[in-house]
Amino acid sequence: MNSRNSLAAAYLAAGRIADAIPLFEQTLAVLQSEVGPDHPDTLILQNNLATAYQDAGRLAEAIGLYEQNLSVRSGSLALIIPAP
Repeated sequence: MNSRNSLAAAYLAAGRIADAIPLFEQTLAVLQSEVGPDHPDTLILQNNLATAYQDAGRLAEAIGLYEQNLSVRSGSLALIIPAP
């Protein structure tokens, strides 16, 4: 998965958004089924896809993924760091 994510990130950096987005989407789907939606690697990839959507002007999709990502990460931190 890491190689796919890196390739998609390279496409994004090179301005090849049309190549990056499908690769991020495919890789995210596989990762979610293999390790689950709350796994740190899944969350990193989800954030990368959101960035690609943002760069492509697909802002509603980007915002949705960013909000979902933040919600999961915030919940994970609450389990690790209990409130005083």
